[in-house]
Amino acid sequence: MPGGPYHVGNTGGTQVTVTGSGFTGASRVYFQNLNGKEFDVQQFTVNSDTNITLISPATTGRSTHQVFVVVGGVDSTAPHVGAMVSDGNSLSGTGTDGGTWVSVPSRDNEVHTTEEPPSPFIM
Repeated sequence: MPGGPYHVGNTGGTQVTVTGSGFTGASRVYFQNLNGKEFDVQQFTVNSDTNITLISPATTGRSTHQVFVVVGGVDSTAPHVGAMVSDGNSLSGTGTDGGTWVSVPSRDNEVHTTEEPPSPFIM
């Protein structure tokens, strides 16, 4: 999903186009939040081996999600990338220079859900 992160409402129903490769034969597409909870998309269409159009799922509140495409029983997503995070001790004498390299998902497949405005209050 080059160009991410994307923003969609948490009530679902937003069309999102996913680009990548190896999508032929996809059997499932889902969003996964930071706690590991999965939300199946409402529907998806494999347009080509490199393009899927999906309708976003309803999710809970505001959150960051990764998009996963399942092909041949294997979950796939954008590659992980290296990132420097603070280790909180700034012990440059130990060679860490106060940071540690970790592997994190690429932001290219990131979707942020926002709470939809509440329905008008009617008395």
